[in-house]
Amino acid sequence: MNLKKHHPIRDFMLLVLLVLLIKPALYLSEKRIQAEKCSNQENFLVHELDQGIMSAFTRTKDQINKTIALAQKNKQSNLLQELNDLAKEIQTVETRYTKNSPALLFLGPFASISIVLKEQKLEKKLKTITNRLNQTLHKVCIKTPLQKNMPENTIIANLRINQALLASSQRLTV
Repeated sequence: MNLKKHHPIRDFMLLVLLVLLIKPALYLSEKRIQAEKCSNQENFLVHELDQGIMSAFTRTKDQINKTIALAQKNKQSNLLQELNDLAKEIQTVETRYTKNSPALLFLGPFASISIVLKEQKLEKKLKTITNRLNQTLHKVCIKTPLQKNMPENTIIANLRINQALLASSQRLTV
């Protein structure tokens, strides 16, 4: 067969073959990109993430950022290092909460037990972080006689108190 001659049928068949070979590669790359864009919940195979805890992480990070801005505005540089440490710590705890080892998938019921224990430990750390943020907010904000500097029992209660402190301090500074 002479390859130098122009054969439209052969050229067309090679073009079809090329398209058939490239199309699956493009399809798989699109799937991979879509999978990366999905939330942690959709990619997490071992267990379902608690959306309440995830929103608590988000709210806590937001409150830490607002407190950092307030401390910078009030020129309280002595508290900025403590707040930056809190920001790093909350990021670490959130990463540990959302990432589990793929090997847990093969452990079956033992994986569930280890995940539950890990979640309880990380929730305690989140509570400790919200307590420390509450104490730091009391240092940053102007205290009134009604405000007490005592840690609450739940993460949600701590977040509510912190939000109220931030709102009152923003009203006072505006």
